[in-house]
Amino acid sequence: MTQAERILAHRYAAAFITVCGPRIDFDNFLLIKGAAEYFKQHKKVMFFLSLPSLRAEQKKDILYSLFKKLNLPSCFDDLLNLLVNSKRAQLFGHVLEYIVSLYLEKHGIMEFDIESSSSLGADQLKALQQFLAQRTGKDIIYKYRENKNLIAGIRMQSDTYLWEYSVRKKLRTISLSLMR
Repeated sequence: MTQAERILAHRYAAAFITVCGPRIDFDNFLLIKGAAEYFKQHKKVMFFLSLPSLRAEQKKDILYSLFKKLNLPSCFDDLLNLLVNSKRAQLFGHVLEYIVSLYLEKHGIMEFDIESSSSLGADQLKALQQFLAQRTGKDIIYKYRENKNLIAGIRMQSDTYLWEYSVRKKLRTISLSLMR
């Protein structure tokens, strides 16, 4: 994707948030986020939408069937029509990504990936969520997974923050100091 396409996708997303943002609740946000992840993983869909040999109606049919599959709210119909009619349907996945980031920013939410070397209970995850909320001043949503490579520890990472306390980090620090 070119820089011009990034700017254009961001502008479409900003306009969408301005017009439809107040109608998007957190459950709809999660559906939009899931759709953005779908398009990120299935880049071939965007490629086919960029083909000039497909008529606008065919592109709309493809996207409408995906809307149903992904349970996207009906407020996306106008965005879909606008993108297809202006021959920019291939930007749809990127527009969704920007919508997700703008929604998070507007609502003061940060996403974190939390990894631990051993399984954590709900109370422990809640404590980590509160810790991150205090440090960032934002509401926290997270994905959790167990990672045996940490060697006794916890790693929490967002797009802008990384907090890790693990034996693996200690070993990495020692290794780097020995290499100097």
